[in-house]
Amino acid sequence: MPISRYELITSLNDKEIGFEILNMDSCFKVILNKSHKSRITNKPFQLAGGDILEVGDKFTAINTKGSAGCPPIVLSKPWYQQYEGRIRIPNYTSYGRHLLCNGQQHSELALFSAHNPITNEKMFSPTKRNIQQSYKDTEDGYYIGYLIFGKEEDQLFYCCTSGSSRVISCKTLNRY
Repeated sequence: MPISRYELITSLNDKEIGFEILNMDSCFKVILNKSHKSRITNKPFQLAGGDILEVGDKFTAINTKGSAGCPPIVLSKPWYQQYEGRIRIPNYTSYGRHLLCNGQQHSELALFSAHNPITNEKMFSPTKRNIQQSYKDTEDGYYIGYLIFGKEEDQLFYCCTSGSSRVISCKTLNRY
C-alpha cells in the first residue's frame, strides 16, 4: 500500500521538514528552509497600545502592561531588533500538530532579527564549544520568533527552556 503525502510529511522530523521551533530563554529560535522562508508575509503587527510594527521597523524594547510575570522585551545596548514579518505554523510540524490538538486551527509567528551595529554580530552567536561555527541570521534561515497570541492578536507568547511560558502584552515600543 503506498504512503500518502501526509503520512510521509508527518513521519519526518521538523529539521527534515525545514521548519524548526526551538525554546530559548527569552524567545523561540525559528529555523526555516528556503521554501518556508518564502512564505513569510509582510503583514504588520499591531501592539495592544495601538503602535504598529511594519516589516523593517527597528526597536530596542517592547514594554508590557500587567504583572511582573509578563516581562518586556528589552535589548542590551547597542543591540536592536527588527521586525521581519509573520509566518503561519504548518499543521504538519510537531508544533503545528500540538497547537491543532489544543483547538488552534492556525497560528502565526511574529519573526524578528537582532543586530549589533558596533560589532556587526548576528543574533545567534556560536557557543564556546562550537567556536568554529559562524554567526547565524535571517540569511541562514534563523529568526527570533514569538507566537502571536490573544483575542486581538496583540500579544506575544513563548516557552522557556525551563518549561515555563511567558505572554508579552505589548503596550508601547521604544523605536531604534
